[in-house]
Amino acid sequence: LERPKLKKILNILKLSDSSYLKAFDDLASSINAGSIEADDNLKFLKSLQEPCKKLEEAEPKEIPSILPGLLFRVRMIWERSKYYNTPERISSLLRKISNEIIKRCKNQISIKDMLDGDVEKCMKDLQDSKECCEEWEKIYEKTRLLIAKKGGKRRWDFNYGSIFAQVDAFIQRCNDLLEICDGQLQFARKGSDSQLPQFGGSKGPEIVNILEEIKLSFRKHLDKIRGSDQDKILDVKSTKWHDDYSAFKNGMKDLDVMYLNIINFAFDSVETVQQGVEMLEAFDFLAKRASIKNYVSKKAHFVIELFNKELDKAKNEYDQSIMKKGVIIFPITHGKYSGIAIWIRSLMIRIENFKKNIDLLTFVDDGIKRPALEKYDSLQQRFRHHIMEEKYKSSWRTEVKEYEDIEVRSKLDLSLIHI
Repeated sequence: LERPKLKKILNILKLSDSSYLKAFDDLASSINAGSIEADDNLKFLKSLQEPCKKLEEAEPKEIPSILPGLLFRVRMIWERSKYYNTPERISSLLRKISNEIIKRCKNQISIKDMLDGDVEKCMKDLQDSKECCEEWEKIYEKTRLLIAKKGGKRRWDFNYGSIFAQVDAFIQRCNDLLEICDGQLQFARKGSDSQLPQFGGSKGPEIVNILEEIKLSFRKHLDKIRGSDQDKILDVKSTKWHDDYSAFKNGMKDLDVMYLNIINFAFDSVETVQQGVEMLEAFDFLAKRASIKNYVSKKAHFVIELFNKELDKAKNEYDQSIMKKGVIIFPITHGKYSGIAIWIRSLMIRIENFKKNIDLLTFVDDGIKRPALEKYDSLQQRFRHHIMEEKYKSSWRTEVKEYEDIEVRSKLDLSLIHI
């Protein structure tokens, strides 16, 4: 507009009173105004250059630390920019940030790892990406509330869906893919702990065979995902994914039922505390999905109940033999009172061995074990008290009163059984 040739033409149009002059003047004014606006917008948008550059190179777990500073600059544009402070433009800017975050997360996630590679790494990347997107929404909401708290008419009352609809869809896609990875660990045993534990007993081989059948069934369901367009798996705009994933998820539900049935089948043959603990350890080692873990936890109640029954059995034997003066069988080489003490000690050792098995269940919640362990402690204390009871010692001394020699009596008072 400042070129000499253009000014010369304009002078000629003025002298000739051309009808084109007004239209040109209006256009020139619009161009000048647009130029001023562009310069002002550029001045403010340049403030985003540094944090956006960091965002472009960041991994998902690093992104949340960048976002507060980035939003601070967006807020500055909203409050101070003369032209770029409209709701439409700020919403568009925030939507672009959302899209860039999704892009960075997608670059981190390997579909190849999920299907045929390092499943546990893929799960970590998916979890990091999911948490990154959730943090983005929290940071935005915190900023929005701070602006509202400050007061004034200009608040961030933007359309939430226009900014975060894609983010929410991506979070859900991450959850879907985590479900697939979960199935890989549970049914295909693709994790670092991929070896089957040893299953004892006559049902052991049958349990292993059923677990292998479940593994093959899962592979067939996964082949449907593997056969889809893998480039579209992370594309939240792809509608075909929902059909593929829905079919896969229905298959997973069937496999869950099969897995719970095999757990029931395995525990049907459990009769002792030791067998129960070994079976519980095996399935806890295999349990990866929440539904399977919860079911294994329920079986812990079954094993604790076996322990309770052993405690009750020992208590009943004691009550029948000691409290009701029943028959106690012990070697003839033992005296009456020493024989009874050794017999009670055998009960203590028996339930102590069961308790050692229960102590191996470190993965079972203490609240499940606590009542049985308190019952065990109470019973052990009762047995110990009987052996060490003073009137019990007095009865024993009366029986051997013919040993009046002090030296002999002092030796007889020595404890031979350590409790």
